[in-house]
Amino acid sequence: MSVSVYNLLVLFFALGAQGLLRIPLKRTQLPDSIDFQTYVNNVKTYNNGPRYLKDYGYVQYLGEIGLGSPVQKFKVLFDTATPALWVPSEKFIISQSSSFENLTDCKVSRPYTAGHFDALNKKDVLEIGGASVKSQAFELVTAGFEGKTFDGIFGLAYPSPSPVCGPEVIPVQNIKDQGIAPAVFSFRYNIDYVNPAPLQVGEVIFGIDKEYVDESGLNYIPLSKKANWQIALDRVNTFNGLAVCREGCQAIIDSASPVIAGPVEEVNQLYQHITGGCSYHNGTYEINCQNLKFLPGLVFTINGKDYDLDAEDYVLKFPTRFGTTCISSLVGIDLPEKTWILGDAFMKRFYTVFDQEKDRVGFGELKDDYRH
Repeated sequence: MSVSVYNLLVLFFALGAQGLLRIPLKRTQLPDSIDFQTYVNNVKTYNNGPRYLKDYGYVQYLGEIGLGSPVQKFKVLFDTATPALWVPSEKFIISQSSSFENLTDCKVSRPYTAGHFDALNKKDVLEIGGASVKSQAFELVTAGFEGKTFDGIFGLAYPSPSPVCGPEVIPVQNIKDQGIAPAVFSFRYNIDYVNPAPLQVGEVIFGIDKEYVDESGLNYIPLSKKANWQIALDRVNTFNGLAVCREGCQAIIDSASPVIAGPVEEVNQLYQHITGGCSYHNGTYEINCQNLKFLPGLVFTINGKDYDLDAEDYVLKFPTRFGTTCISSLVGIDLPEKTWILGDAFMKRFYTVFDQEKDRVGFGELKDDYRH
């Protein structure tokens, strides 16, 4: 058997019968309610809130990739709001990889969370979901990664319109160009915050898994801005009638943000209609867990279709020594053009598809067996 045929067989069995590239997502650390409250308060007061939204390590879902030959493994955050693959220089040992390529000594400084990353452009073999991607460009971070709860960032956004160091070879496009998977990927979550075990809580899938969702039930929305998966939002309202974003607004679908964020004034209006023992504390709304079934749901109308979230969907549950604390994931933060951010708290309710080939985002109901 030739090497090329052998490699094709290995890839076939790694991808499975549907030809899907799968990366399991795991939460390795339990959330803490006090830490979450501090995080949200920082988001609301920090002068660059959109980036700070990602810097909360207790409600993040990480997947494993590898770089180099032999492979060096990293637990990375899959981020739809950045295009590049980043790993810190202290964790990737250049001398241990025989396939390493010194792409360029061009230095890159990128804003991320509450600061900047300084990095150098490099290339090596990427191992992801059982497949090998040759000559994958990545940014070797030399400063700014200190204190992060993950080993790297796997960017899933479109290429930067004005790259500093020449054309970007982003992972999504490179995977497609090498015939491994389409430039279409999806997220499926299965999350139980109160379960203390570090179990798998979902997957990033290159392609669409028909086991989880009926493709005919996927509703696609064209992008209004490619760079950060931005779409038009028709309105937001509660089940009991209050509506905000009445004349339409914009929303970013962000896999690396744990919350749902909207303009402060509009979020405050929504909370006036969310009853059931809400108490404001340190930037967040704490809710009596016994009253969740009485709280109104939220409805996000997108491209003419309603996407409903029950209180069980938008309220995060944190285990404590005395039981469970319930805190709303809906936070107020003023972004340009009154833009909303629909993060994991929204995405976990639906099967979410990001399609770079047709410049669109799709949402579909998970099949009954896979709803959390």
